[in-house]
Amino acid sequence: MQLQKQGAQLKQQEVQLKAKTKAAQAKLKAGDMSAQSTLATVAKQGAQLQASGAKLKQTQATLAPALAKAKKQVAGKTITAKAHTGVYNLKTTPTATVRGNVDDKQLIGATLMVPTSSLKSKKAARTFMTELAVLTGSTGANTKAVLKGFANKANKKNSQQTTTSTIHSKGIDFNLGYSTSTLYIYVTHH
Repeated sequence: MQLQKQGAQLKQQEVQLKAKTKAAQAKLKAGDMSAQSTLATVAKQGAQLQASGAKLKQTQATLAPALAKAKKQVAGKTITAKAHTGVYNLKTTPTATVRGNVDDKQLIGATLMVPTSSLKSKKAARTFMTELAVLTGSTGANTKAVLKGFANKANKKNSQQTTTSTIHSKGIDFNLGYSTSTLYIYVTHH
């Protein structure tokens, strides 16, 4: 992402230099000789810009294999970027499903569904907490506060209840629901 930002800055600088060059050339045509020094300065800046661009391309080429490896490692573990209207599964793993409600390419709600049987082992519970932390962080909520709130709600859960009170964090609501087979965490913006 940093490399993309640097690339965008270089493009912006290129546009500015082209505009300065065009203005200086117009002044020269009009007989204003002071524009020669402007053109010399712009040429020097252009050379520096080309060197920066070459260095950036070299860095990108060096990092490309590592980026490809990282993408391969997380393939199937990330939420899809396809945003079509409707309710559908954004991500499905053996231990969890994230279902989204999308309207006009905007995510308006998400549900994390976890089989309660998968929470019985410590490894599966850790995986669930990681899923919840990623979902929480990606919505902009305070991950630590939500995880603490969830732990408190889970410990105090009455076996007769199927829902708990809402956890609020930075404009995001987390509602917990239970069935005999599944834990549901509903995520909405308020």
